[in-house]
Amino acid sequence: SKKMIVFDIDGTLVANTNHCIWPSTIECLKKLKENGHELVIASGRHYPLITNIEILKPMINHYILINGQQIRSNGKIVYSDTFDVKKLEKLLKDFDDNNIAYGCVSIDVVYVNKRNKDVDHAYVLFGLDLPEVDKDYHLKEDIYQIWCFGHNEEISEFSKTHEDFRFISWGEYGFDCLPKGRSKAITLKILANMLGYEMSGVIAIGDGLNDIEMISEVGIGIA
Repeated sequence: SKKMIVFDIDGTLVANTNHCIWPSTIECLKKLKENGHELVIASGRHYPLITNIEILKPMINHYILINGQQIRSNGKIVYSDTFDVKKLEKLLKDFDDNNIAYGCVSIDVVYVNKRNKDVDHAYVLFGLDLPEVDKDYHLKEDIYQIWCFGHNEEISEFSKTHEDFRFISWGEYGFDCLPKGRSKAITLKILANMLGYEMSGVIAIGDGLNDIEMISEVGIGIA
């Protein structure tokens, strides 16, 4: 039977060490596509930052982006969810007061409130161009996700005082911050329903903490 097969990008399709895709991975996806399976990307990135899988894009029509904050299907945004502005302002003020570097993710760009070694290290790690600074960007555009840069023990304390938000660790480099209750898994269910798949007919593959719900709630989950 035809399956909906969902792939994380960083550390799953793309190696974290050299930011490359193995030739065997490309061949595998080609065979899956030829056999009629529906291939889907589920990433913490937004679409303009998905520059490391260009060779795979002709095989992929559907994207779950920004950790489930957006669905892009056949070139169109068919679902999106953004932050409540008042709640976001309180969170960012707390970050500023505690000297935390963060990035605001809009539909097409990321601006950071400042540059420091934590920001630069994370961007180099993920093979991204270094960001521009605009500490007031969240007042100008809808924000889908916040990137927090710094040490785990430093940032994880905010989850205790900001219960409207969910913090997902990148390991030692920082956190994604989302509205509470949002995840790749929730949005995957929305997309599966749109495309006519039961969750039992979905296979999901990922390597990060932001993939746990997704690989737990499908027919076959691969960590």
